[in-house]
This record gives sequence, C-alpha cells and structure tokens, in this order.
Amino acid sequence: MLGQGQPTPHELARERFHAYFSGPITVGPGRFSDQAKIIYFRGLGGSTQFRHGDYQMAIVFPTDPTAQTFGVAVLEDKNGNSSGILGFDLTAVPNAVDRLGRPTRFTYIQDPNIYSGIDFVNSSVGTL
Repeated sequence: MLGQGQPTPHELARERFHAYFSGPITVGPGRFSDQAKIIYFRGLGGSTQFRHGDYQMAIVFPTDPTAQTFGVAVLEDKNGNSSGILGFDLTAVPNAVDRLGRPTRFTYIQDPNIYSGIDFVNSSVGTL
C-alpha cells in the first residue's frame, strides 16, 4: 500500500533492508587486460527480506590506478516459493580506502536486468 505523503519513521524502519552473509573469499587474476585482479566472495546468510539465502560478489580492481573500482553482487533467496533474486551494481567511493589502498565503501544501484520473483519491481540505491 503506497501513500502519497512522506513515510513515517515506523514505515522507514519496516522498509529498511539489511543483509548478512559469510563464506570464502578468493583472489584471482583479471579476466581482461584492463583488470589487475578480481576478488570473489560467495556464501550463505539471510536478510530482512529472506531468512536463508546465497550470495555471490566480485570486485574488479583496474590496472589503471586512476580508474574506478567496481563490482557486482547477487543475492538469492533459497525459498523456492518466492524465487527472489536481487542484483546490485557496485562502484567504489573515491578516497574511501584503508591504509593499504583497498576500498572500504561502495555505492550500489539495483541492476534492472538481475531480478526474479518477489523482486520483480524493486529498485534501490544505497551504500555498502
């Protein structure tokens, strides 16, 4: 039920999305000449939208130090009834790096080409 006014604090809290996952991390070489390395993440977890899920994420580090670091994350609900899949395009926040130069914050926008089930009309932006 969508209203025409501003959401109440209670509604904002209800709509807030939070996901948690854990699993192995693998570092591999770039797949193209402009990629220095790719960090792959995969694992199990859940979210405020689904109790049990899988995730896969890849962060691409460019060979050009001035180029943007980017990636993609895909979250999948294990419940076959919802068939929920969410895809997010990630972009590193410039100058948000640790002492070794690794990005610590990403912005995301929901990928309109990666969705399924209950997430058919979702759209979102935010910070990871």
